[in-house]
Amino acid sequence: MKILNKILITIILSLVVSFQALGKGYKNFEVVLYCPVDIVAKMSEGNWLKESFKFIERNFTVDKVYLETHRHNYLIEEEKLEKVINFFKNKGIKVAGGITTTGHKKIANHFAVYCYSDNENKEHLKNVVEFTARHFNEIILDDFYFTSCKCSLCTNAKGETPWPQFRMDLMQDISKEIFIKPAKAVNPNVHVIIKFPNWYEYYQYTGYDLKEEPKIFDMIYAGTETRDPVYHQQNMQPYQSYLIMRYFENVKPDKNGGGWIDPLDKRVLERYAEQIRLTLLSKPKEVTLFHYGALFEKLNGDKFVGFIAPVAGNVFKKTDSFLGELGNPIGIASYRPFNASGESYLHSYFGMLGIPVELMPTFPEKSGTILLTEGAKADTLIIKKMKAALLQGKNIIITSGFLRAMQNKGLEDIIMANVNGKKFFTDKFTDLNFKKFYSTSKRILFPQVEFGTNDSWKEIAAISNGNSFPLLLTSSYGKGLITLIVIPDNFSDLYDLPTGILNLIKKHVARNLPVSIEAEGRVALFLYDNNTFVVHSFLPHKTELNIVINSNKSIELTDLLSGKKIKRESGDKIKTVLNPYSYKVYKWR
Repeated sequence: MKILNKILITIILSLVVSFQALGKGYKNFEVVLYCPVDIVAKMSEGNWLKESFKFIERNFTVDKVYLETHRHNYLIEEEKLEKVINFFKNKGIKVAGGITTTGHKKIANHFAVYCYSDNENKEHLKNVVEFTARHFNEIILDDFYFTSCKCSLCTNAKGETPWPQFRMDLMQDISKEIFIKPAKAVNPNVHVIIKFPNWYEYYQYTGYDLKEEPKIFDMIYAGTETRDPVYHQQNMQPYQSYLIMRYFENVKPDKNGGGWIDPLDKRVLERYAEQIRLTLLSKPKEVTLFHYGALFEKLNGDKFVGFIAPVAGNVFKKTDSFLGELGNPIGIASYRPFNASGESYLHSYFGMLGIPVELMPTFPEKSGTILLTEGAKADTLIIKKMKAALLQGKNIIITSGFLRAMQNKGLEDIIMANVNGKKFFTDKFTDLNFKKFYSTSKRILFPQVEFGTNDSWKEIAAISNGNSFPLLLTSSYGKGLITLIVIPDNFSDLYDLPTGILNLIKKHVARNLPVSIEAEGRVALFLYDNNTFVVHSFLPHKTELNIVINSNKSIELTDLLSGKKIKRESGDKIKTVLNPYSYKVYKWR
């Protein structure tokens, strides 16, 4: 009887803990903390974990933790790991494992990643995987799971095979034989997740394979750390925190676990908040904060303070208040084939212009408008697919990078234009009728495009030293329309185009979207399939914009944050103002 009572008490207590955790969580997503192995070891010592977690709990709810077992060649001691696992389980928080594949003493390169041609390395990692699978039913691989090794073992094994193909083939084999099979042998219930980094344009160069690896692993995870786009080695635009999540959802539908954010390499705290917010706007299952120790500082004694955790908590609370009102994200279907490169991350610049983009790994033949940047050249059947879509009446938008890549490869049969290899500077632009002129405060460098007069039509022109060059061309094919946008050499110069010119570009590109905006650069639009949308400014100053709803009917617009209602008569534009780095959320009917 005593034993039965103890069992019942244990069950009741666990249910109470579970219900408490459920009751205080967020409605539309889960929050996860990633804990590197050195932090896990520290968590096992004294009251450090208890006191530090009190600080975190005061700022936001934690639903799950990833407890890392290995990094920099250090495998956590089992008794330390068990102590930390029990702490979180007793709080009703889910626990999962993490592995970072860095640190072998034989490899000397910037990130000290492993050599996967080395049997000693492989045996070491197999032991790490088996150890981790014994303790967790879910394991995530941090995004150092790649190879940049060019040692003699790798160069000999590579032979004449190009590095990208050799490395992708190698990592597929390692994924199956060293990670998946050993993990499942130890724990048949374990799910292994591969977290891909934010630099999707270059995966194939270091062995990541976005086509094959998602088939090997149970789930995938997206690195949404955009950090600072200027003072950092990666010039990623804020919009990419949203874009890559949508891309991964299209790569492995319903098996994209979430987005991964860190507070590193930022100039202002708002940059960290934006990473979280934009990841959430993509409607993820969960958001992981990397890492536990970066959320606070410890002062003398046991006092924990910091700005990072409060910022995250504020974003979680505010975004959760309206996220359930938003439907499924939609945008201009943009085709980027698996493992392609070209015009690196240009899609995010389009997003920062107020053109919502839905990045897809397969040709979006059902979409009414299709955006093709240079990366689409990787599809050897792209011209055939373009012709079929245009004959059906679809609109296709191409960039000057795609035009350059496809010259003399059949594109001339669709649009008679070419990039002639020359450049021009300009600070003046005009529309189709050469009646209204717009100027910039600086000169911008563009590639020159030659085109067949009257086969194509110059809708927007750039004027330079007595000449005018196309900035936007259109040409018909079958029932469809093809539009060419000429991209400046420095993609960020797109933001400096005059607002009137940006509005003309959006008028051509977003003609089939239910909502568009007239705004200067660095103001984004996030669209959803239930008549909801978000306008977000990334500008350091106030900005005025027009919301254009493509309906001839009268509209009632509701601000979902303030509750304020705006009535718009048929055809009118709705003016609004955004404060620096702020956003508004709307629903219309």
